[in-house]
Amino acid sequence: MKSNLKKDLSFLKNKKLLLCISGGIDSIFLYHNIVGLQSKYNFKIGLAHVNYNTSLMSNNSTNLCRELSILNNHPFYLKIYNYHPETNFEHLAREVRYSFFDSIKRKEKYDYILTAHNKNDLLETLYMQQGIDDFSIFPYSKSNTCISRPLIHIDRQEIKKYINDNDYLYYNDPTNLEPKYK
Repeated sequence: MKSNLKKDLSFLKNKKLLLCISGGIDSIFLYHNIVGLQSKYNFKIGLAHVNYNTSLMSNNSTNLCRELSILNNHPFYLKIYNYHPETNFEHLAREVRYSFFDSIKRKEKYDYILTAHNKNDLLETLYMQQGIDDFSIFPYSKSNTCISRPLIHIDRQEIKKYINDNDYLYYNDPTNLEPKYK
């Protein structure tokens, strides 16, 4: 499997990586590309997934992530979270996610946490933050050197093309289209 990542990941050579995957197109792209580079850089890979049970697709996404971990013999860490507040679910979900990822990193001694944020996510977050005092954008700018976003310079169109060309399974989260989840 050939990797489509253009970023130099040599700084991750011989490192233990925790990949945060949702089962969506971006994280599936990240997963397959990191697996494609695994032998070149001698990565040790684990997968972390949070199921918020926000839609009927939530369990499908969880099962896909679990199947990938089994198929490639990667440890799989799962958090199921069912609390859905009336306001600012995205902020709470982000807090839950990063707390979960950080606890796994510390307990299992991972060197880096990799997320699938891409160029479009960054622009979307900047747009959504206009006029709001919720500074949820900070996860992009935290100086936490253990979090890496190797897709931050990759456009969603490139991700879609790669996924479609390789016929990889992924699930769209229908809550992305619901205004209440902003």
